[in-house]
Amino acid sequence: MNEHAGDLLCAAPVLSDVARYRKHHLGHHAHTGTDRDPDLVLAPTEPMSRASLARKIARDLTGIAGLRRVIAIALAGCELLAFTVAGEIRRAPRRGFWVHARAGARNLWKPLAANVALYAALRTAGIGWTYVAWPIAHLTTYSLILRVRSLAEHALMARTGDPLRNTRTTRASLLARATVAPMRVNFHLEHHLLPTVPWFRLPAMSRMLAARDVIPASSREASYLGVLRRVSAS
Repeated sequence: MNEHAGDLLCAAPVLSDVARYRKHHLGHHAHTGTDRDPDLVLAPTEPMSRASLARKIARDLTGIAGLRRVIAIALAGCELLAFTVAGEIRRAPRRGFWVHARAGARNLWKPLAANVALYAALRTAGIGWTYVAWPIAHLTTYSLILRVRSLAEHALMARTGDPLRNTRTTRASLLARATVAPMRVNFHLEHHLLPTVPWFRLPAMSRMLAARDVIPASSREASYLGVLRRVSAS
């Protein structure tokens, strides 16, 4: 029941899939910071210029990055695109129209059904027009949140299999917890050390590690704004 609820109520509305994402994310945990990490493209090892970061943020907030992401998700769902172990997108082998159509129906029906249900519920309540806020947010601010979170977790960290050096924990303010870091995801180093620790116990784990002076200073950041300053220092 938990699996289905998480899939339909949490993953599907944002065009995700619990089973498919789990397979991808377990690969990230198994090979973090190495050439086999499927999320390696999200973790640059050198700082970018402020102008480069500004352009990326502009693409996020104008919906350009979000539209690209949605198109890539749709094409991947139809198995017209595939993801390499380096986190790059490549074309998948062509296997005929109906093969790809069936793959699309199999992989994309839940996101479509979830969004139709959301719209229907709002329309039944007499406020169907408010649904437009959902795709707008998904294409804009959601893209920015994904970018900031990804940079905070692994950008400018060592290319090594050592989780104490390839992953960062970031202190989250109340505003950050309401946007970039829900469910204590800012305790990312702790999560990589022991993924089985539930989200609500990660602060206690962090305090325990801090008391033993386990986490290197280079793997901690005082704020998400500090992360942005660090990754745009060039």
